[in-house]
Amino acid sequence: MSVLQLNNIHKSYGHVTILDDATETFTSDQKIGFIGRNGAGKSTLCKIITGHEEAKTCVTTFSFLLYL
Repeated sequence: MSVLQLNNIHKSYGHVTILDDATETFTSDQKIGFIGRNGAGKSTLCKIITGHEEAKTCVTTFSFLLYL
């Protein structure tokens, strides 16, 4: 089951493009981590996912499972 789906994320600071049409789907059975060089967009992507920063274009879909 898809828990988080990111589609067409574009983010730039001035003329420097950080994320260009980034798309990914994460499922409930995955453990994920973001790795990359400084300035690659790791923190920016996390801020976009959590709503602390806006992307120029972005479609984000969240699905949650509730276990009782």
